[in-house]
Amino acid sequence: MDGLTDNQQGKVTELERGWVAGFFDGEGSVYISMRAPRVNDKNNRGKLQFVRPECKMSATDTESLERMHDILTRAEIAHFISWRRPGGSTRDGVLYRMAWTITISGIKRTHRFLEWISDALTTKRERAELCRAFINSRLNQPSRQMPYTDSEMDFVQRMRNLNASKKPITLAIEKRVPRWRPTLPSTTTRHAQQIELVKV
Repeated sequence: MDGLTDNQQGKVTELERGWVAGFFDGEGSVYISMRAPRVNDKNNRGKLQFVRPECKMSATDTESLERMHDILTRAEIAHFISWRRPGGSTRDGVLYRMAWTITISGIKRTHRFLEWISDALTTKRERAELCRAFINSRLNQPSRQMPYTDSEMDFVQRMRNLNASKKPITLAIEKRVPRWRPTLPSTTTRHAQQIELVKV
């Protein structure tokens, strides 16, 4: 079907996929988070860390959210939607608008999204390709319980360098970019207003 993506059974047009790619280039992030396993978890004893690839997109415009949710649903990309209100207010005392975040998390979900969108990306393409390389390496392992290889940890470190994080490697390595509003604090107060899990 002309103008429709081949890998999604013609459910999403190339124009729509390009819109998602452009939005993700500007308002999205791709990163690999790491954390130590829980001490009391017997299944995780002996493991050094837990690594999770994720993609996120955030904004305040509800029309953009509705369109993104619709396209991702038709593209069969499972995603999680959450809301928060940034801390602080404008100089006039008006609270900042509620902001939404779409999260695509985990090996399979992130793999599906990046396989679908990577070739249409520009500013986020290198990060996306690094994340895909890490995911493909894990998928080729005989078991998810296999220790992370040196090459996989190299992918993580290279991603960390690209995102220019100054945080320890055991923490999430997403780049935190200050917003243009001068009164917005570096951290925000989160208020859960809506949580939606989309399963396909």
